[in-house]
Amino acid sequence: MSLRIIPSANRYGRGISEFTSDRTLNGTCTQTALEICVAATEDRDPSPAKMVGYVRDMAARGWCSPNGAARLDYTAHYAREVLRKPILKEIDYANRNVNEEIAEDWHALLVQHAGIHPILMQVAYGARLVDKETAVRDEAAGANPPLRYHAIAVVGKDERGYICADGDHPQVTTRFQVYDYDRRDAAGNIVNSLRAAIPCGLIIFDMPPSAPTPAPKPTTSPLTTPSPDPAAALRAALTDIVTRAQSALKG
Repeated sequence: MSLRIIPSANRYGRGISEFTSDRTLNGTCTQTALEICVAATEDRDPSPAKMVGYVRDMAARGWCSPNGAARLDYTAHYAREVLRKPILKEIDYANRNVNEEIAEDWHALLVQHAGIHPILMQVAYGARLVDKETAVRDEAAGANPPLRYHAIAVVGKDERGYICADGDHPQVTTRFQVYDYDRRDAAGNIVNSLRAAIPCGLIIFDMPPSAPTPAPKPTTSPLTTPSPDPAAALRAALTDIVTRAQSALKG
C-alpha cells in the first residue's frame, strides 16, 4: 500500500500537543484534533493558538466545559456553523457497551477516506493506542484511571497503518503516530490498536476542490516573409532580358 496523506499534513510532518501553559485546559483533545483537521482543509500548518481559541469560543457558547472537554455533536456543530467547514460524515458518540464497536463499519470509512479527507475520530479507550513504530503510549495512559474517551486526527495511511496526530502523545510535536487497525497478542486478543481503543464516533471533513490548472495562453508566431524561389527569380530575370532585347531590335 503506497502512502496516502493530506498534503499539508505531509509537509508539516507532525501534530500539535493538547497541553498548553494553561494547566486548567486539560481536556482539549477534541479541539486539538479539530484544529489538525481544519488546518488540513485550509492547506496550512496547525496552530496551538487556534486550538485554544476554539476552546475559549466553545466554552463561551456553552458547547464545551471550561477545561475543553467537548461532545462530538457539539464539536461538529461548531465546525459546521461557526468555522463553516463542510462535513461529509458525522457519527456522534455511541453510548453503548464499551466492548462493542460502533454499528457503522468504521474501518471501511477509514479505508475510503484516510489521507483524502481529514478525520476526527473518538475512541473509548485512549490508553490502548500504541505507536506501532516507537511502542510509545499516550501520556495519560498510565494515569489512574487510565485515559478513556479521547479524540485523535487521522491524516493518512500506508502499509504500516493509519497516520495520526494524537495530541496526548508525548511524540506528537516531533512526528506523527502510526496506529494499527487491528493487532493481536499471542493469545489472539485485540491489543494496542485503533480497534482495541474502540472507535465510538467520528467526523469526516470535506476538502475544498483543487484550484483548476489555468490553461496555457495561446502563443502566436510572428509573421514571416516567405523566401523567394530562386528558379522563379531567374525566370523573371531572363524574361526581363528578352523583353528588353526585343524592344531594342524594334527600335
